[in-house]
Parts: sequence; structure tokens; C-alpha cells
Amino acid sequence: MTVHHDPAAESIEGLLSDLRAYEEAQRLHPQDHIAPYQCALIHGRLGDHEQAIRSYRESVERNPGFAQAYYNLGLEHARLGQTVQAEQALRRATQLDGADPEAWGNLGAVLETAGRGEEALECYRTAEKLNPRDARLRLRKGALLLDLGRLEQARHEFEESVDIDSRDATAWNSLGLVLFRQGKLDEAKQHYLKALECDKDLAQAWNNLGNLYARGHDDRSAEEAYRQAAVLDRFDPDIWFNLGELYFRQDNPDTERYLARAVELNRQDMEAWDLLRQWYTRHPNYSNWKSTLRVLLTVRADDVSLHRELAHVHERLGELGEACATLGEVLRMDPEDEPSRIRLVLLLLRQNELRHAFEHLSQVRGGEATVLDTWYLLGQRLLYHGQQADAETCFMTVIAHRPHLADGWQVLGDLALAREQWEVAFERYGKALDVNRNNPAVWLTLARRFDRDGNPARVLACLANLGETLRYLPGGWAEVYPLHVRAGNGPAFLAQLEALLRAGLVSRQHWLALANLYDEAGDAERRQACLAELDESGAQVSQDPLVQARLAASRGDWDEALRLFREVEEREAARPGYWHDRGDAAYARGDMEEARQSYERLLRLSDDHLRAWFRLGNIHHRAGRLADARAALLQVLRLDQRHAKAWYNLGCIQEALGTAEALDSFRRAVGLDRRFAAAWNWIGILRQRAGDLPAARRAYLRCVAGNRDWVHGWYNLGCLLQVLGETDKSIACLERAEALGGVHGDDPAVADRAGARGTA
Repeated sequence: MTVHHDPAAESIEGLLSDLRAYEEAQRLHPQDHIAPYQCALIHGRLGDHEQAIRSYRESVERNPGFAQAYYNLGLEHARLGQTVQAEQALRRATQLDGADPEAWGNLGAVLETAGRGEEALECYRTAEKLNPRDARLRLRKGALLLDLGRLEQARHEFEESVDIDSRDATAWNSLGLVLFRQGKLDEAKQHYLKALECDKDLAQAWNNLGNLYARGHDDRSAEEAYRQAAVLDRFDPDIWFNLGELYFRQDNPDTERYLARAVELNRQDMEAWDLLRQWYTRHPNYSNWKSTLRVLLTVRADDVSLHRELAHVHERLGELGEACATLGEVLRMDPEDEPSRIRLVLLLLRQNELRHAFEHLSQVRGGEATVLDTWYLLGQRLLYHGQQADAETCFMTVIAHRPHLADGWQVLGDLALAREQWEVAFERYGKALDVNRNNPAVWLTLARRFDRDGNPARVLACLANLGETLRYLPGGWAEVYPLHVRAGNGPAFLAQLEALLRAGLVSRQHWLALANLYDEAGDAERRQACLAELDESGAQVSQDPLVQARLAASRGDWDEALRLFREVEEREAARPGYWHDRGDAAYARGDMEEARQSYERLLRLSDDHLRAWFRLGNIHHRAGRLADARAALLQVLRLDQRHAKAWYNLGCIQEALGTAEALDSFRRAVGLDRRFAAAWNWIGILRQRAGDLPAARRAYLRCVAGNRDWVHGWYNLGCLLQVLGETDKSIACLERAEALGGVHGDDPAVADRAGARGTA
């Protein structure tokens, strides 16, 4: 093939001068194919590849047999990524001059870029026959064979290449890579080192040497090799990926930076994107995690696990609508994915989309705890919004799997009662006695309804569930007595009351109440007997040590009360009320150990005594048993989530334990009681520790607004204002604290606050 002279101008001015001359020649000689060819060469050197392509086309139009112009035209198209046009031009060049190995070699490179490996190999073989000593061609051919997985053939080509040029570092490196993939690590290492001996700045050899060290678990040497490679070639994404992968295994914080660099250099490296995704599952950066998942989904759109993960990320970012849409896509791909459907239901509940939540939950068939808890929660929300029919479906679903769930039966009873389905309500309430026994709102309401319907059996059954309240609510005796009378149980009811009174319930009001009922019944004799008992009640009281103990406690005589309680311990040990009263007496006296033992005995008999749990928590707290105190307060909150003092005490314990939940507990306390000064004081302290001074200021202001005499609140507010530079206000607050008695460091919150001020 004829090779025409490339202009050798030493400057842009020279090139432009030559270009003008060739353009003039092209105009003057319309048939001359050399002038446009020379113009194309200059355009190429100036980087104007589009104009170069036009000039080469002009040249071959004037001389269709000009092989060199077709060859250069193919190279220009290849530079612009126009593989189809590049192939056409290079094929034409080989047709015109089939003896040019460069044309065959570059045609093979274009075909290889287009993913047509076998055709590329044929071109390389043709070029090889024309120039057997072309070491670079051997390298190109070997690299393609390596990509095709033909390791032995690739090895042969690389060996031929180093035979031709023994100082070719790239050939030695490529040969080492083949041996590495064949598992011949020692030989591979020698070839990598040989490559670096030929060219110590060959980044690929350092990178491959790092891979070899990493395979042998020599992480230190691998890191050094990778870093050297990165210094030599900062734009090779594989080097950055290898460093990132090494650090990923070590859980090194630099992992994210190196993997981010790898995908910045090669946006199509899905392996690097996926490793970056895995890093975010360990160390969440939700915004970047979301971006990473979106890239992966462009090539793995049907990967349901990625969609689940993206939904989780949206949720953590507070993007609830996007999270729901993503979970909807998950369920489209996998309709049987019940955990994702449950997650979607909970998100819909957070957005108050109850109808959609109900529709999705209705498609879940399982009876696992998570599913049933979700049904229960949805039922509560529907009930709150007045959607009783759907709410009943929710609770019935729960009851079908948890037939002994008293709370569920209670709600179902309420729903039946609201519909005036008295028998249904009676049945359901009867299965919820653990939560509604002795509840007049339930059983007295039903008893009156059955009384109006003339159903004495049901009346008595309802009243039987109120039996224990008679001891504590004598004011209600007169209210239920007519129901007993109409049900034919009047005399038996009065006898029951008299037995209770003779057992020790002996206040004047109770005997008088019973006397009035006998009077209503027309039994004058029993009425007189009750009045006589009323006169003699003092003598009766003194006969029973337990009654005496309770009377002593009512007078504040704690020593006498405890002596008498201990005297009847053997007789009363199985009664929760005994341990409750004894614990209260010991607590009031300051005997915390006996109080603790009494409350623990009480709670072993019946664990639903909120007051006992609360005081037990205080006892443990005073004794420094913080974990036990925390456990007791959690029991209080199990029984009553709206117990503000329990939330406050729990927050104090959590703060002493150094846990992050303390702030949330104090917030729960003030959410229930907006004037809870002590809780606001602690919120201020914790926000100030966190450096959020505006929030701390607001909390201290709420503290002193809730209790104008809270000395520690004024003191802390004054110290904070001093830090904020509001000197006049600070002095006023500190003077207010001093006027209220001053702070002497005996309050742990203030002591802590003073330390914080000193640091500032």
C-alpha cells in the first residue's frame, strides 16, 4: 500500500498554512485525490475528526481505489466510536490492498469492540500471516483469546510476543495474567516481576501483582501494590475497584471512597456498584445507597431483592410514597412475598391510607405473629376512624388464630354492644374476663339491658362478674340491688354483703348502707341488727390483727402496722392485698428492703399491680440497681403507656446507664404532662450536651413555665443564657434561682449541667 507523506508542520500556524495550500490545490484540481487526502491528515492532527472524515470521503470519491484513504477513514470513524462505518471503510481497504497487515489488524480491533470476537480473531490471523514478527499484534490477539477464556491459546500468543521482544513489559504482564488465571501463582508472580523489571511504571503489572498477593491473603503487600498502581494510573477503574474490594473485606472506612472512584471512572462496572451497595448495608448512607440501587436496577430491573432494598432505603429517608410504590413493584414481581406486603401495609397505615392497607392485608394468608400484630394494629386504626365493619374483620382474623386473646374479645364485645347485639356482646365479653372482670361499664351495662329484656339468668351472670367490686364500691350496692331483686336474688345478695362486712369491712358507711338495703327490702329485724353492728363495730375491729394493722397504717403508725402485718403473715401469705398493704407500710416507714420483698411477693401472686411495679422501680433505683429498676418501670408501662412519671423515671435510669433512649423517654413524659418541669429540665440538659442550644433553651423555658419555683430549671437556664451571651437575662435567671434557695450541687442534673458549662 502506498503511504503518502504526513505534513510535518511544527506549529498550528504551520498546519493551518499547509491546510490552506492543500485546499487551494483541491479547488484548482478537482480530479486530484491527494489534496483532499492531505487536508484530511491535517484535520486529524488538529483534532477535527468530523472534517477529516469528510475530506477522506472526498479523496476516495475522486479515487475509489485509494486504499490508504479508506484505511485512515476507518481509523477516524473508530476514534468517534462509529464501529459500523469504521468496519465498512477498513474492509474496503483490505479489499483494495489485502497485503496490508495494519488494515487487517485494525479491522480486527473494530470487530472486537463490536463484540464479534471470532471474526476479529480471523482478521488477526490474517494480519499475523502477513507480519509474523508483529509483537503488538500478538498481544492484541492474546488479549482477545484471554477474554474468550482460551487460556492456553492466549498463553501461546503472549509467549510468542516475548520471544519477539523480550523487553515488552506489557507482554510479560499479560503472560503472568494467564498463569494467574490458571492457578500457577508462583510463575505468574515471576512474570509480573519481569514486567516491572522491564518497566517499573507499568500500572497494570502492579495491579495484577496486588491481585496475586490478595489471593494469598497477604493484604499488606496487596495494598502496597494497588496503591503503587493507583499512583501510576489514576484513571484505571480496575485498580480503584481492587483497592475498594480489599478495604471492604477489612471493613475499612476508605472503602466507600475507592469504590466511588471506580464507578466514577466506569459507570458500567456493575460489580463495583454492587459492592458499594453491600457497603451501604453495613454502613448506611441512605442518599448514596438509593443512587447506587437505582444504577443497579438499570441492568437488573427484575431483581426483586434490589427493589425490596430500595423500598427500605426510601422508608429510612422518609420517602413513604416512593417506598410504597417500590413495594408495589416488588409485589407485582412476587405476589407471594408476604413480608413485603406486611411492610407495605404498615407504611400505608403511617400515611393513613386505611382502605388500601386493608385490601393488601386481606391478601396475606399466614397466621404468624407479625401478621396478626398487623391485623390488630389495623383494627385499632379502623376503629378509631369509625370503620367498624372492617375493624371487626381485623379483630376476628386475629381471634381465629389467638382464641385466648382477651383484649381482642373485649374489642369485639364493644363492637357488638354498639350494634345492640346483647347476646353476642355477652359471649364475647365472657371470653375477655381477664381484662373486664369487675368492670361496671361492661357488666352493669349488660345487666341493665338483660333486665329490660326480662332475662334474669343473664342479669345474674353479668352481676357475678362484678362480685369483687362489692368490697370496694359500697356506694354501688344500692344501684345493683334492684337488679338482684328482679332476678330473684335479693336475699342472697344481702347475705353476701353481710358476710363481707363481718369478715372485716366494717366502716360505718358500709353497715349503714346495708341497713338501708334491708329497709328497702322490708326486713326491719335485719335492719336493726345492722345498726346494732354499727354501734359495736369498734370492738369487732380490735379482734383481727390484719384489720388492726390497716387501721394503724391509716393513722401513720408504721411500726405498729408492720408488727401486726408480720404477725398474720402465715395466714395471709396467699392474698395479694396483704402484701400490697404491707409493702406500702414498709415503703412509708422507709424500710426499703422489706418493701421490696413485699412487693415482689405481691407480683409473684399477681403481676398486674401498677403501683407495686412503680414503687419497686423506685426502690431499685435508690439502691443503684438500675437494670432492675428499668425492668420494673417497663412493667408499669406495659400496664399503662400513659404513666408520665414512669416515663420520667425510666428516662432518669436510661440517662444514668448512658443509653440514647433517655431523651425519647423524657419526651414521652412531657407529651403526657406538658407541665412536667423535671422532665423538661432533663430534655434541656440532654439537648445542651448534644450541642443543640436553641432546643435546650426552649426546654428550660418550658421547665420554668411548668413550675415557676423549680430552682434547678432557673439555674440551668441562667447558665445557658450566659453561654449564649445574653448576660442580663442570665443574671436575672440566676438571681431567681438564688432567691428560691440556690443550688448546692445535690441534684445530679444540676451537677452534670455545671460540668457542661465549665467545659464550654
